[in-house]
Formats: sequence, C-alpha cells, structure tokens
Amino acid sequence: MNLLRLVLMACAALLLSACMGPKTPQDVAEAFWQAVIDDDTRRVVRYSTLTDAQAYDGFARDWTGYRPAWGRVVIEGDRASIASEFSKAGGTAQDCREFVTYLVRQDDRWRVDYARTADSVRGDVISNLLGKLSELGSEISKQWEASTRELDAEVARMTEEFEALADLLGARASESIDKYADVLRQHLEELQESIDRALREKDDELSDRDRRLLQEVAADLDQTGEGLADPSVESIADGGRAAGEAQARLDTTDDDVTGEYKRRWHEWGERFEAEMRRLLNELSASDEP
Repeated sequence: MNLLRLVLMACAALLLSACMGPKTPQDVAEAFWQAVIDDDTRRVVRYSTLTDAQAYDGFARDWTGYRPAWGRVVIEGDRASIASEFSKAGGTAQDCREFVTYLVRQDDRWRVDYARTADSVRGDVISNLLGKLSELGSEISKQWEASTRELDAEVARMTEEFEALADLLGARASESIDKYADVLRQHLEELQESIDRALREKDDELSDRDRRLLQEVAADLDQTGEGLADPSVESIADGGRAAGEAQARLDTTDDDVTGEYKRRWHEWGERFEAEMRRLLNELSASDEP
C-alpha cells in the first residue's frame, strides 16, 4: 500500500510539474532562450514553432555565456513580441545583441515564432557586421601610417565572415549590404560636392597646400564612391575609411579661408553618423516590437 501511494504521489508530482510549465509569453521566451544558451535542441523545439530539430542551427551564433534582459512586451490577440537584449559578462558593446522575440499562441499554448525570431536575430548579425566595418574604416583612418596592412587583414577576416553569413542568410544579406552601400555612397557624394564647391568659391584664397589637400580628398571620395557602386565588404570598409580620413584632413585646413565650410563639414559628419546608425537599426530587424 505504501509503495502504491508513493507511485501515485510521484505521478501526481510529474503531472503537476507539467501543468506548471511556462504560461505567459515572457515565461516561454525565457525558457526558450535558456534552452538556446544551453544548446538544448529538445527544449528549443518544445518552446517554439520549430518542428524539425535538425533544422536548429543556433541562429548561426554562439550563445555561451550570454544573459538575457527583457524590454517592451506587446501582446495582441494570439501574437506577442518582446524586445530582447543579450549581453556577456565582461563583454564589450559589440558583443551586445538586440532583436525581437516573436511568439504565437497555438492550441492555447504560447510558443516562440521560430521563423520570425530567426529573421530578427539574423538581421542583427548583418547590422553588427556592417557596423563593425564602418567603425573599422573610421578608426584605421586615424592611424594614417602603417594602417593598410591592419585594414587589409581585418577586412579579409570580415569578408570570410560575411560570405559565410551570405550562404546562410541568402538574399537578405545581399539586400542589406546593397542598401547600406548605397546610402554610404550618397553621403560621400554629398561631401565631395561640398569640397568641389569650396575649391571653386575659395580658389583665390586657398594656399597651395590646402588646395592640394582638398583636391586629394575629393578625388579619394570620388574613387571610393565608384567602388561602392559595386557593393562588397571591402568597398564598405573603404567607405568608412574615406569618411573618417576626409573629416580628419579637412579639419586641418585654414580656418580663415574655409571656416564656414568646416562648419558645414562638421554638420555633415554628425548627419552622416546619425543616418548610418539609423540605417543599422533599420537593418537589424524588419519589425519593431
């Protein structure tokens, strides 16, 4: 009798624990992402719309050591979205991952919408890589001497990374890099036109040194823009370099002659950075929570 009682109690406990599984979208999202961090494919399938365990690839990222933080939650009928941010203890800002976790209610149970969430996560992968490329070019432009070798090595590494992503993400990767390159090219053309205008309007006042500098910067921007017409990882990195180097060199011209133009070029730099940040955010996810 005691043995039967123990068996019944154990069964009841198992049934109770099953009934007390994740209920709310927040609970399900937390359980799902813990499964991702633990690389537990069985639980990933359990808490999501994914039905084929072999199709799980960790969203092409390593989640070891990451911790989630949750933001805005929106629940509309049988759909929900949760702003999600993952960071690593001791990690840098570049290690931070921000995207949206989407959920759907099926048969009265909330599950993570695997396909939509995957699009959001992978969009963040693309935007992070593009952001790194832009930052890389700007940073290396500050080291004019002996920077080419470092730039080439880093761009080569990122080219391999992006090609791997392109194989995984398909058309989305190409569309993102095309759009980013197009906006970057437009901004560089705007700066080049402003420099050409300064050369025309201030021709009689410019020193030989400043005239030569402006001509060199304008020519570099023109050549870089032509490269961006055929978008690639290398051309985007070169675009970031050209933008950063142009601003640094323009700032050395004579204030008495180019003061008004320098003010415009500084304003261009602020607009440029804000627009590229906005575009990266746009590329990181197709929908907002």
